[in-house]
Amino acid sequence: MRLRTKNTSADPGAITLDDDPVVVAFATSVTALSDVWSAMVWLQTTSPSLNAIRRDIAQWSRDTDAAIGEMFGTSVMSDEIRVILDGMAALVPRHVDTDQRDVLAAAVSKAQRLTEEGRAAIARVIG
Repeated sequence: MRLRTKNTSADPGAITLDDDPVVVAFATSVTALSDVWSAMVWLQTTSPSLNAIRRDIAQWSRDTDAAIGEMFGTSVMSDEIRVILDGMAALVPRHVDTDQRDVLAAAVSKAQRLTEEGRAAIARVIG
């Protein structure tokens, strides 16, 4: 049996396939917001705070999907918020330029805020 040794030397000419940190943050934030959305849609409530955050998440999803369409040439294009949330991260390339990074960073910030507000609204409703 022949064993191969693992080469651990760093090749200075090698291509690294690391994702841009803002792309990773975007994907993570959208996944968390999608989880919050899923928890919200099953709640039968007339809570004004829950309904307000639900509207905010829906608007953010549509706006962000449109921005992704403008930046990268494709968008999810669905009427269902869950479908939009689940599909957006796959449309963002692994590396983005400075302007795209700024747009994604702003989207991440708002998605994280909406996730926190959504979790708080859910907690108030279910006690």
